[in-house]
Amino acid sequence: SQFRSLASRGQEDDEEMNRVFQTEEQRRLEKSEADPNGRQAEIKSIRDKLPIVAIREQLIDALRSSQCVVVSGGTGSGKSTQCPQYILEDAIANGKGAQTKIVVTQPRRIAAISVAERIASERDEEIGRGDGSNV
Repeated sequence: SQFRSLASRGQEDDEEMNRVFQTEEQRRLEKSEADPNGRQAEIKSIRDKLPIVAIREQLIDALRSSQCVVVSGGTGSGKSTQCPQYILEDAIANGKGAQTKIVVTQPRRIAAISVAERIASERDEEIGRGDGSNV
């Protein structure tokens, strides 16, 4: 049927997007390992030192088993920039990157823009490509 054809095409598109996402994740990792003094290595080092890294696996596990998870932490702990990336990285690793939608809210326009820019920068992407902002 036409519906089945459209559904399988959608699934094929998702599978292709997941392959693209996995390739991009691998590229970022290789860039950070290839040049220990390069930008990606520096970003990885900064990300690895944030307090939120200590609960990364707990956060991912909680999100798999609950519809809603509240994350509380001090300013600069990585809540706004790292949580969305952890969710996306886990989804990509599990072949669900193309279906994953993440929304981050901020109380002020400048904060929303700053978070989107920071995440794009850390992911070595342009704003609006893999992430975006809508204020």
